[in-house]
Amino acid sequence: MLCCNHPQRERINNMGWTIKQMAEKTGFAVDSLRYYDTLSEIKTVTTTLFQEPSAKCNRINKDLLQCKRTELTESIQNFKSIIKFIDKVQPMLDDADAFMKNAGEIQGFIQSIYDNIRKTGWALVK
Repeated sequence: MLCCNHPQRERINNMGWTIKQMAEKTGFAVDSLRYYDTLSEIKTVTTTLFQEPSAKCNRINKDLLQCKRTELTESIQNFKSIIKFIDKVQPMLDDADAFMKNAGEIQGFIQSIYDNIRKTGWALVK
């Protein structure tokens, strides 16, 4: 999706097309467009489909793809951190003493994951 502060976001989202008009122009079902209307990526792509090919259109779509790639990469990294945490803690569940002995390190790792998810704009919950 276009980054929240991307200068094209406001202009693209205000093209003035109704969902019915968008359905007629794209051939997508109205119900599908109503569902995806909350996804600015779909709106951006369908909007640029009907513009003359240009460097500007290419830049908008390139920015869209780059932002989406960044967002997905951040989500993947956050999931990898969680998997690493699970792999580290799981063996400790066999021995209560080991878990208690490492409680501070475990808490620090949990905090680190949480802080990184906050820093990346809650990339897991998008």
